[in-house]
Amino acid sequence: MITINEIKVNEKKYLTGQIGKENYSIEATPEAKEKLLDFKRKFNSAQDFTAAQEIMDNALDSIKAFKIAESNELVEILKGDLYHDTKKNTYHVMYNGKRGKDPIHKFFVDKMIEASEKTLDPKPWLIFWVRLMRNPLYKNDSHKVNVLINYLSAQYTNKNAAEKLMEEDGFGEEVATKLSTYDQISITEQGILAAFKYVALITDKYEVATDEESGKQIIKKTERYKTSMKINDVTGEVLEENLDLPEYAEDIIFAPPVMRQDGDAFSCRSLDEDSGVNPGHNIRVGMVHELTGFEQVNTNDSSFGVKGLHLGGYYYVKGYSGRTNYLVDCLISPEDIGAVCDTNDWSNSEGAIRCKRYMVIGAHEHINKGMYHPSAYATLIDADWDTAKAEAIAGLEKAIKDTEAQL
Repeated sequence: MITINEIKVNEKKYLTGQIGKENYSIEATPEAKEKLLDFKRKFNSAQDFTAAQEIMDNALDSIKAFKIAESNELVEILKGDLYHDTKKNTYHVMYNGKRGKDPIHKFFVDKMIEASEKTLDPKPWLIFWVRLMRNPLYKNDSHKVNVLINYLSAQYTNKNAAEKLMEEDGFGEEVATKLSTYDQISITEQGILAAFKYVALITDKYEVATDEESGKQIIKKTERYKTSMKINDVTGEVLEENLDLPEYAEDIIFAPPVMRQDGDAFSCRSLDEDSGVNPGHNIRVGMVHELTGFEQVNTNDSSFGVKGLHLGGYYYVKGYSGRTNYLVDCLISPEDIGAVCDTNDWSNSEGAIRCKRYMVIGAHEHINKGMYHPSAYATLIDADWDTAKAEAIAGLEKAIKDTEAQL
């Protein structure tokens, strides 16, 4: 059986269908369409199974050839950065005309192709892969890579949004669910993950005061923010109670929602400060938060509730909301990931990313003083994209030297 369908996605046409038991999808070109129609005509007029099977095998070979031609378009888009080995159908990072030895994982290749088909820039996924391969925990551990890929593949359905589409806009449940479903975590143009974290508001503070009886100075714990209340002037019932928080997010101090002031201290610094400053347990918008290294992160993907800096996608953070907990936006680079909690059910709150460093770029309920663009954080991590690519192909250069030494 050979079937041919022509569909249109984002102004781009594709040929899809089935050849025997194999499904296919290729870009619609006059040449491809005519060739497939010719195979279909020959298949329909075949006199026996052997002849029909040969025609289907030839059709599948043609699909593979068209796929290779399509892949060359991706190489053209990422010219100088990406190499396609047509014999093995594998993709490799390129640098100064040389290609990396190890192929790029198929997941990231598919993401690049998908982005290209949607007329989006595929390069962020290539950068993400290069960054990940600079992480010593992932470079030679395919299991950890696959756990992370499963995490990146997880999708989140906003049930409230879906219900609103059904109630207010009249969409059916299936369509409303589809429109309200998206990747639970995304990446920036710099190949950095855009993640989330709930943080706890620090509501008290310590100050120096004078003891009324002795006249000596003492350290006194007091409220950090004043409370404003609206009450029923007849019954005294509290109708509304709010903390008078600063206007700007940068002026608010937060803490980890579970550990608070316990656990390993981490630095809280601006992009311009050195990494070892201000060790403690404070979290601030506009700041980079960093442990001393992976020795302070439990890197076992099967462990839960263990040491490390925690953040994640929509499913992870939903388990930490509360009256004095605030949702903040974070950036985390693949170089800094220690583990991703390996669970078959990403919809529970255990699906955390544990890392040694991340940056908070905004709080959902407050205004920022400044803009914290991912490119500035990327500069801190890796000032030179060419340097990252050079490291990615270091294995190839070493292999060439080792081979030459044996000649």
